[in-house]
Amino acid sequence: MGRFSLAGLPSALAEHVPARARLSYPQQGRTSDVAFAEHEGRVVVVKRCAHPVYLAWLRSLGELVRRLHATPVPAALAKEKDWTAQQLAQARANLSWCDGTPAGLIELERSRPPPVPQRLIHGDLALDNVLIDAEGTLSLIDWADGGPGDPRHDIALALQTKPEVELTAAARDAFFAGYGSAPLDDDTRDWFVGLSDYL
Repeated sequence: MGRFSLAGLPSALAEHVPARARLSYPQQGRTSDVAFAEHEGRVVVVKRCAHPVYLAWLRSLGELVRRLHATPVPAALAKEKDWTAQQLAQARANLSWCDGTPAGLIELERSRPPPVPQRLIHGDLALDNVLIDAEGTLSLIDWADGGPGDPRHDIALALQTKPEVELTAAARDAFFAGYGSAPLDDDTRDWFVGLSDYL
């Protein structure tokens, strides 16, 4: 793996690393670059996942999510209710403890994207809930929020990696090549990521 400099860090990550830090590089693994950034006794561990295998994994994740969204909703889970309206109601109920704000929720309610047909979704498709085995087979875990819903929610969460990582255009393209559709527009993606702050 290649070494990286402080100048090569995404801005959202660089703000957590002292500008004058000295980088040292421990023994490296096979898929990521790791460095210790040390400044005035403070040490921050920086890990960059830059191996080309990640593009293949993201394409495979896109394919897996496409298959999930193409799976008919089981009759036992089918609901006629508006999924987005239910999520916004839950967001209002969660205001006392969630990461969102009342003003942010008002904006979400005002800017709600137009509805799409419900599909079978995972409901919490953060990359933390994707497992990859030694052969590269992907599995999804933590299905507590699975059921009929808006597929754009899964897509937005699958691609939400900030502030730790900013996906490159090639990484996003790899996901959508597997998923088989055009990327979400930024406003729609940001809306669903914003909603997740309340759930």
